[in-house]
Amino acid sequence: MALAVYNSSTSKSSGGNQLLAITEIANIASITLTTGEVSTMTMGSGLTFKKIGIEQDSLQRTHGGQGSKNNIGFVHQIKYSLSDPNVDLETHADALADASPAGMAAIVLDGNSQAWLIGYNDTEFGNRPMRLVNDDFDSGLEPIGDDIQNNDFTLECKSSRRALPFNTVNSGTIAAGTAAFITDS
Repeated sequence: MALAVYNSSTSKSSGGNQLLAITEIANIASITLTTGEVSTMTMGSGLTFKKIGIEQDSLQRTHGGQGSKNNIGFVHQIKYSLSDPNVDLETHADALADASPAGMAAIVLDGNSQAWLIGYNDTEFGNRPMRLVNDDFDSGLEPIGDDIQNNDFTLECKSSRRALPFNTVNSGTIAAGTAAFITDS
């Protein structure tokens, strides 16, 4: 691949993230890339990504790359918090632990309404999925405070690729809540 030109955007750019959806890696039947973006995603029959009800401003997507001569690798992380410990939170934590050995893929919608696919790409497919690497709960010390009753989760994968962006159409349906491959339940 030849070096490409990068032109800075002249529009406003927002940090942060709006949405997280997770699925077991085996639920993805295929993806199609058009000019480097996810243009089609096919799920197994009746299977979807599950939208996670994250706390506002608690979702972070990062990656770091390292390389040497003719190779480079990336460590992708998704960190998020859930609060109000209850049976739903416990079920979510157990489901992440159960799905972790086979792996997961995630969709993150960023603050600019650009959606990203992490844990699945065009060369490694589902062979380097996201896995649960952190599950920490903190009850807090006092009855009031900003960081009480939070459960922090970290999903991570190592890959030879950066996250895959969804095209404008798919990012739009994800932002609008109408993507057929994401459900609230």
